[in-house]
Amino acid sequence: MLVNLYLENYVLFDKQNLSFNDGLIAVTGDTGAGKSLIIDALGYLCGNRLFANVNKDKTKSTFIEAHFDFKNPISLKLLADNDIEADDFYIVSRTIDTNGKSISRVNGRSVTLGFLKELFAKELDIHTQRDNQYLLNKQTHLELLDAFVGLEEEKAIVKDLYQAYRSLVNEKTKLEATTFNEEEIDFLKFQLSDIEKVNPNEDEYNKLQAAIKELNNYETLFNNLSAPTQILNANAGVFEKLYEVKDYIKRISDIEPFDKLSERMESLYIELKDIDSEITDALSGLEYDEYEVNRIESRLYEMNHLIKRFGGSFESFNERHNDILAKIDAADNKEYILAKLDKQIAEALSKYLSSANKLSSLRKAKTSHLENEILAHLADLELEKARFKVEVNPKDPSADGIDDIEFMVAMNKGFDLESLIKVASGGELSRLMLGLKVVFSKLFGISTVVFDEIDTGVSGSVASSIGLKMHELANFSQVFTITHLAQVAAYADQHYYVEKDNSTSIGHTNIIKLEQNEIIEKLALMATGIVSDNSLKTAEELYNLAKVNRGDRLG
Repeated sequence: MLVNLYLENYVLFDKQNLSFNDGLIAVTGDTGAGKSLIIDALGYLCGNRLFANVNKDKTKSTFIEAHFDFKNPISLKLLADNDIEADDFYIVSRTIDTNGKSISRVNGRSVTLGFLKELFAKELDIHTQRDNQYLLNKQTHLELLDAFVGLEEEKAIVKDLYQAYRSLVNEKTKLEATTFNEEEIDFLKFQLSDIEKVNPNEDEYNKLQAAIKELNNYETLFNNLSAPTQILNANAGVFEKLYEVKDYIKRISDIEPFDKLSERMESLYIELKDIDSEITDALSGLEYDEYEVNRIESRLYEMNHLIKRFGGSFESFNERHNDILAKIDAADNKEYILAKLDKQIAEALSKYLSSANKLSSLRKAKTSHLENEILAHLADLELEKARFKVEVNPKDPSADGIDDIEFMVAMNKGFDLESLIKVASGGELSRLMLGLKVVFSKLFGISTVVFDEIDTGVSGSVASSIGLKMHELANFSQVFTITHLAQVAAYADQHYYVEKDNSTSIGHTNIIKLEQNEIIEKLALMATGIVSDNSLKTAEELYNLAKVNRGDRLG
């Protein structure tokens, strides 16, 4: 959710710092005061391109920054995959210089607009009167239905089976389109013959490398082992001299403390004898077979030469070897392989269709549940005559199954069902979208939903129903609504008022958070255009009724 928003030198704002909680947040104010600029600022942080000069003072940069508490696992994984972590909040900022160029950052790291769009796709949903949003896009209707039903596991199985099927189809298509040149095949067979003569093996190669290293160490080992034993055992050598020293000390071993010294000399003499014995054993075990050295070096040369010729490593050699075998086999047995592929394709398609049909049945079994839930929300929004249907039509096999899904609606009695994008006036469409969002925002883990004057064109009880439905949505998502209707604003948990100050030569805008008495005053002004005893009484009644309807979340 959005925790904090800071604006500096932004259009009508000098400096503005705002903090938000969860729940329903209303933003109201006079026309032209700059309410929608807040939505634009959030859009810029989400990766939207600048559509106008936003620098209030053209000689200074504009700075927009927000603190977000991300919860969606998809967003958190994207951040972790890009080594962006935070203890409490993620700080997203965008700086726009005087030339209109901008830099976006997340926790101080520069990021692209594409990254921001991906990051906020499952976190923040901005809804205007009629935008090209995901609910109006037919391509997302299948995803929405599956999320409602909960078919992640079944979809994963269908996707894997489809990919296996398509892989075989592509292999067959490639083989059918392949023509084999006789000279090329002869050359491949010549290369295969060279490979089979040497028949390199990685395990054998590693063992030969170890063996030749050991044999090449023979001279070093022999010289450094024979010299010590000669020094130890030569006439007047170490052993002879050490024995004499040991004997002298032993003669006085009955006098303290030379008894201990004598024991140490005896131990030293025995230890050195043991070392000499181990050196002698090691020398006797050394062997050098010149014929074996030549054989190993010759074999390693053959393998190294062939591996270098076919890529330079065993991995590339094996790939090339397998490719040669496959091409020769395809040339010699093309018809047989095609027939085999046909059988494999038929089996793969059968497995896919079995799972795809199961997935389709699960979808169809739950469409009425989704329809009824959405119709219930539409009835709450005084669209009792509206009809909503999940239309399921067959389509060619694909990674997501064999169903073509489209949401169809008729907003008035006697009208035919049509696709969402083709129906409804602005007010009706907004109420329809609100009803849909109550169902789908929770499923997709959308943490913040923003409505920009979607209540335009409605009034009275319809406006109250919109406010109540937004409050219902705010039970699991933070909801912002920019509204001009007192009936909607009355349902807010927090109320912010945008006011424009024209007392100076250059006007500027401020946003203030209203206390309860201020809320009543602004509701009165919104409802009647004046602040009077009667309008204040009406506004207080409206506010208290909203508190009752929303369950008095504010206390």
